Amino acid sequence: MGTIREADYQRASDMIGEFRANGKPLVIDGKRIYFKDLDSETRSRFSVEYIQRVEDAYHRHLITGDGHDRSNHASGGKQ
Repeated sequence: MGTIREADYQRASDMIGEFRANGKPLVIDGKRIYFKDLDSETRSRFSVEYIQRVEDAYHRHLITGDGHDRSNHASGGKQ
């Protein structure tokens, strides 16, 4: 990946892997949730690839927003 987030992604991968293997549950409001209990749509979100896609989309949104801010500023706030 070439980013400073490599260690974070490795930790996320390890935790997601353990959850997906039904090793450790998530505990939400005191209730234990195992991977096997999730619907397929929710299961698809438990991957490092999904996290990377969401992060990439977030960064693209920020860049687009920054471009909009610069063009808005250059036009004196008029759109």
